[in-house]
Amino acid sequence: MGYFNMSVRVDQDVDVELDTDEVLSNMDQSDILDYVSANISVEEVLDGMDRDEVREQVMSRMDHDTLQREVLQNCSLSALLRAIADKLDNQ
Repeated sequence: MGYFNMSVRVDQDVDVELDTDEVLSNMDQSDILDYVSANISVEEVLDGMDRDEVREQVMSRMDHDTLQREVLQNCSLSALLRAIADKLDNQ
């Protein structure tokens, strides 16, 4: 696990407010991912994300055959018909 140093001189107990972006930018990305995977459920992570953005990322990274197979196996009839209609529109 990685650490970084910040110097603070105080004469008594104080509350310290840290900038989230600054703290995260000083951390190793793999440490952040390890912490998240150990302490936060997949459902919580997905609930905190924009569904359209997730869908767009997933679809942009799948090849056509994989995407077609996933649609056929996991989607409802209405989703399948929508995918077919979108494909026809793009031809």
